[in-house]
Amino acid sequence: MQTSLQIALSFVSAIITDEIIPSVDQLSTQNPTIDLSPVTTRLDEISTTLAAIDYTPDTNVIVDFVVIDSAVSTIDFSGIDLNADGGIYEIDLQIVSGNSLGGKIYAFANGLTTLSLYGSSEGAGTPTIMIVNNVSGLKISGFAKLSLVGGIMTYLGMNQYASNQYHSVSMQKLAAVDNITKLTFTASNASLFGVGSRIIIRKVG
Repeated sequence: MQTSLQIALSFVSAIITDEIIPSVDQLSTQNPTIDLSPVTTRLDEISTTLAAIDYTPDTNVIVDFVVIDSAVSTIDFSGIDLNADGGIYEIDLQIVSGNSLGGKIYAFANGLTTLSLYGSSEGAGTPTIMIVNNVSGLKISGFAKLSLVGGIMTYLGMNQYASNQYHSVSMQKLAAVDNITKLTFTASNASLFGVGSRIIIRKVG
């Protein structure tokens, strides 16, 4: 089965072969003093290359979300199932600051957004997984694994805070849960998830 990308590449390849190259040939016929053969040769090479690309998606990716229209303060992922997906998620955060205030990013499970239900390396009642600098447009990254250990949601990872410098982060939901079917990422300040921010969630298996 072809992926949507393969279909798109095949479509572009067909346009080059069926429409653009014949148009260039016609132009060459109408203007015999102009040698357009190098152009058609190159177009044919591009068409062949596009048609031959084999893109195989990462089947372990269950979420790949990008903020594209305007900055937001909360991102929800419903319909996930940690138990069915093997019990561990890898979470890749690529956050572009959407304001000049900076702030913290929290992670909540199953719609439970009361701060006192969580604890982190910052202390009790602080489900912080990332601190974003107060430089609008600044991009920082983080990587973590989220799992259920004895029914306790555990988030362990590393965040970038400067060029090639990282610090560890840990966060737990203090009361036990049977499964995680929804993840909510919320910012402490408005519009912290700027355009271009990306969250990828992969199952491990």
